[in-house]
Amino acid sequence: MTISAIETGIIAQLGSKLVSVQVASGAAIASAAADIAKLAPIIFVQPAEAAVTSSSHDGTGIVEEQTWLVSIITEITPDADGLLVADYGGVDVLISSVLGALSGFMIAGAMGPCTYIGRDVPTIGAGLLEIILRFTVRVFIQSKGDSA
Repeated sequence: MTISAIETGIIAQLGSKLVSVQVASGAAIASAAADIAKLAPIIFVQPAEAAVTSSSHDGTGIVEEQTWLVSIITEITPDADGLLVADYGGVDVLISSVLGALSGFMIAGAMGPCTYIGRDVPTIGAGLLEIILRFTVRVFIQSKGDSA
């Protein structure tokens, strides 16, 4: 199972459940960085670390527990006093929607469902609030070995 297939599965699931929010690959962050405030709210999906949980004696088959980041980015707007205020109510709705869409979701070809494992400390900067939710997925990777 490829990283691309898992990412596509997660993005498709989120896109089908959160129809009012754009969902994109984490690779799109770099190209959208200058205009990200115009896109908010937006959700980015990207791979993070992976741990080998088992492998065959000859190394041709590996089971990984992969961590996936679901980054929710919303705009921070000034209140009546001109202070920047994060819309935590709106973020709470998005968090609940992401959890509902992915918790227990089986990506085609994965060995188990998406499992929510927590979130990172929120990041605030440049008029944006980012909250990253972490999920794990267990996958089997078939190694082709040395073909030389």
